[in-house]
Amino acid sequence: MGLTNYEKKEEQTLTKDQVLLNELCRIESIARSRPAPNDLLAALLAGFPRDEAHVKKLYLFAKERTSLENVFGVCLEFLETVVPAREFEELSRPKPKAGEPGFESVLDEIAEMDQAVRGTIDEILKGN
Repeated sequence: MGLTNYEKKEEQTLTKDQVLLNELCRIESIARSRPAPNDLLAALLAGFPRDEAHVKKLYLFAKERTSLENVFGVCLEFLETVVPAREFEELSRPKPKAGEPGFESVLDEIAEMDQAVRGTIDEILKGN
């Protein structure tokens, strides 16, 4: 027996994770093929305009999900020419490094959670 129209539609609908994975694979495939820097950004944008908004989105997407330096480099090279210096600095280093204001260590977060759990356990024990 064949699939109903609903079942066919369900098979064709991609989840958000599948779309993200497809895009990530596309970006990595292009970046690994090592096209010329001028061609790389155009290929990565896949027909979208070569403007600040689209290059920023591409850069942030790639920054969170890949470690391909040529993708970051070509995006940052473009953004450096169109984005104000302060905003560019925040984009190129979005998270503060150790010792800088706003830096939060994972170890500090774990210690805070541990302290909260211990406080909860102490309250439970006092109640009994």
